[in-house]
Amino acid sequence: MELIRKVEGFSPLNDIRLLEKAKKLAPALYHETVKPSGCFKLTDNNGQGREDLACGTELLSLGKGDGICLDFGTHLVGRLTLGLSSTGSHPDAPVHLRLRFAETFKEISEDIETYDGWISTGWIQEEYVHVDALPCTLALPRRYAFRYVKIDVLATSAKFRL
Repeated sequence: MELIRKVEGFSPLNDIRLLEKAKKLAPALYHETVKPSGCFKLTDNNGQGREDLACGTELLSLGKGDGICLDFGTHLVGRLTLGLSSTGSHPDAPVHLRLRFAETFKEISEDIETYDGWISTGWIQEEYVHVDALPCTLALPRRYAFRYVKIDVLATSAKFRL
């Protein structure tokens, strides 16, 4: 019994009719720049509380061990771009960041180190990034589905803040 049939001479990448049909059926993509509607810090280790911050994101100052959560107010799918700069002395070391993306508050507040579920941890939307030069625009190449973005500063020099 034959499970797979091979069609001789067929190549979907070279079939002009299929390519034209696919182009006509492709949905229109809408692009929009969205800024966070708020920011907060998690207030306890079990992720139940949050402290809303009254500052705008362009005024945040973070050092080693600091973290912040950005709330975009609605569910989004797209790419994240951050404008980063420094305060204090000149940056004399790279910045090491952990970025976590989440669709719900519970998801952003959970400790993923203790996750033991049946879905692969590869699905957790998390990035570790080293930034060598400041100021810069950090544009992540992957698409994410999120409402919240948690930014943890894992390392900076003691001479400057991000």
